[in-house]
Amino acid sequence: MSNGQKIFFSFLAGVTVGALTGLVLAPEKGEIVRRRITEKAKEVQHDLKASWSTLSTRTIETRHLYK
Repeated sequence: MSNGQKIFFSFLAGVTVGALTGLVLAPEKGEIVRRRITEKAKEVQHDLKASWSTLSTRTIETRHLYK
């Protein structure tokens, strides 16, 4: 894994932890907080899949350039 990838995934992890911490510490009912955490987790999962797809495509394209 390159340094750029490590930085990207570290940033993503930090954003996720920050968002979850903010949700947990928010003065709302538990049911609302759990729903928001679930929604955020789904958003992060979608974003990660999209990022992985883009990264995979770029890696394949780069390999073809250097053949």
